[in-house]
Amino acid sequence: MQTRLWLVLTAVAAALAPTAPAVAQSAQEALLNRLEQEMLDAQTEQRIASHTGQTTVEKMTLDYGASLRFGIAGLQNGIGADSTLFQYEANFFANAVFDGGHRFFGNVRLLYNQYDVTRGANETGFLNPLGNRYWYEFDLKALQRATEGASGDLGLNIRTGRQFVNWNSGLVFSNDMYGSRLRGTLDKFSWEGLIGVTASSGFYDFDPSRPNYDSNTDRALFGVRGAYTFGPELELFVSGFWQRDHNENRVVSIELLPGVTVEHNYNFDSAYLSIGGSGSIGPDVLWTAEFVRETGSRYSRFAFIPTGGGIIAVQDDSPITAYAGVFNASWAPSGIATRPRIDGTLAFGTGDQDQLAVAGGLTGNANGTNDLSFQSLGYIYTGLAGAPSLTNLLMLRVGASTGIALDQRRPDALRVGMDVFLFGKQKESAPVSLPSSPNDRYLGTEVDWKIDWRLTSDVSFTLRAGLYWPGSNMPAGANLTRHFVYGGCTYAF
Repeated sequence: MQTRLWLVLTAVAAALAPTAPAVAQSAQEALLNRLEQEMLDAQTEQRIASHTGQTTVEKMTLDYGASLRFGIAGLQNGIGADSTLFQYEANFFANAVFDGGHRFFGNVRLLYNQYDVTRGANETGFLNPLGNRYWYEFDLKALQRATEGASGDLGLNIRTGRQFVNWNSGLVFSNDMYGSRLRGTLDKFSWEGLIGVTASSGFYDFDPSRPNYDSNTDRALFGVRGAYTFGPELELFVSGFWQRDHNENRVVSIELLPGVTVEHNYNFDSAYLSIGGSGSIGPDVLWTAEFVRETGSRYSRFAFIPTGGGIIAVQDDSPITAYAGVFNASWAPSGIATRPRIDGTLAFGTGDQDQLAVAGGLTGNANGTNDLSFQSLGYIYTGLAGAPSLTNLLMLRVGASTGIALDQRRPDALRVGMDVFLFGKQKESAPVSLPSSPNDRYLGTEVDWKIDWRLTSDVSFTLRAGLYWPGSNMPAGANLTRHFVYGGCTYAF
């Protein structure tokens, strides 16, 4: 019986081990998708903002345009294998405003990914769906200013459609969704509500052991938030966020050994209670902070019990008790044309020593115990090359950026910056998404560089690069330097 049990566990470990490089590669692809989308969203916000100053007597404004982008990225997985990605992108925008308070926005994105031959032809093609952003927005105060000449005390904003949502600091949720977001203000109080479902393109679920986690995620989303502003120096908030697992492949059949098949349940429902705030220290220092407690339930990993007739796989419904937090500070001295800036981030997420992988439902929490591993659909900037998830992570980031005044008329047209990261484990014996030693908290160091150059009003160039150096006590094969390089050029008109 013990021999049979050992064979089963060996087979499971062998089945899971080859997925590690693929998971690391997917993490960098997810990061690249986010990087591209952030640059696109910056164009979107600039296009929308350029038409918010229309006179109130105008009943309708219509803006449309397009942009073309070409980018090259060098990606490296967890065992040092390199691949090159060529991206060809065309975007078409339309933005219409009626009576000041009714806005319709749409963006069609044609993004074609072409990998080198080592990746296989099945990963080359268009990113779907092509409709990237499309929503309707109602703004009560903007409508009142356009139709009545002045706004009232009550502020109300509703946006419905496919949109990007960054909930609080992004710890809990920072991604695309289909749904509605309601915001309101009255004097010093503000509130917010959210309801929707996860979007599809570029959405990576937090459990890489679930089949199709990188292409088919279906989770219902709900959120509420309340805040009170004490003055320009301080705002405090409390919020709740819930996600419910509606994935079609929550229960799948897994063949552990030839002729040995078991059912596995991936269901994962979680809730997040957040408290935090934002404010300023003097005229030049801004800060934000958020602390999150995660609760909910998930299914524990298999307990393999050999019997005379085969193998029984047992799963229990485990409660979740996990935590995460982030603190950001930024110093941007005023009155300097090149706009220098220094930033810092402290972040952590809890881990669980019972688990064999960071977020694997198949190798998840031990039966009969609470799951202490923080999991969410959020995003915190943790570097370009290492890009670890927040699970069981301790992170310190210090960064700086400034404009280079090549042209005195546009002193901020060329902007350069650098970020330095230190990574560690929250719990020494728990897994983390970076290669690690079981007897060392220190995970390594990363340095990222960035260049943003607006050559003309229509043409811009972007460069991102990162190097991650693992700690000195890493096991053999896991102590390789990892890199990330991306360069892109955009023409917008």
